[in-house]
Amino acid sequence: MWFEIRKPRKEDITKINKLFEQTIQDSFKKEGIIDPLNLEANKEIEALKQSLNEYFNSKNLKDNFLIACDKDHILGTIAYGKANRLIEENLKIDYSGVPEIKSVYILPNYQNKGIGTFLFTKTLVHLKEDKINYFCLDCGYKSAQQYWSNRLGQPLCVLKNYWSKGNHHMIWHGHVDKILDALQRDNNTYL
Repeated sequence: MWFEIRKPRKEDITKINKLFEQTIQDSFKKEGIIDPLNLEANKEIEALKQSLNEYFNSKNLKDNFLIACDKDHILGTIAYGKANRLIEENLKIDYSGVPEIKSVYILPNYQNKGIGTFLFTKTLVHLKEDKINYFCLDCGYKSAQQYWSNRLGQPLCVLKNYWSKGNHHMIWHGHVDKILDALQRDNNTYL
């Protein structure tokens, strides 16, 4: 499967917003999250759209976005930037210079094809080039938690029953070089 990784352009906004809508709704359905009025899903979608708008409206580009796309479709997104409030409140580390990896969303029909791993690897390469040694990441979706646990090991913090009984929220703190080395060794990931 051919796809390219690049920074989003303003003309991509509509397609990226559609990706956010599709992936969040699909994730809620797969996770069995009961949200009959789509209030929580819409809240998450709007926060992602706002973050994307801030990316384009910011002169210093507070968040660094990448997208995976083929000729006609945006297949996935990833970003890194300032850690969110939940991470800051629950991880007791010095956050100066420690970005959060966020907005990792792959269209449902393109999941499990290596796109997310490639986006993640490219993001780690960018962090390394910027001389950033550590990152943090949080996740509330069980299927994604499994993915991140496989890549990053056990989470540093687990917020038990955060979403509902048995549905936890997990936070990781990772070392860029160690994770890059593991990705290259275990998956023969291309840089």
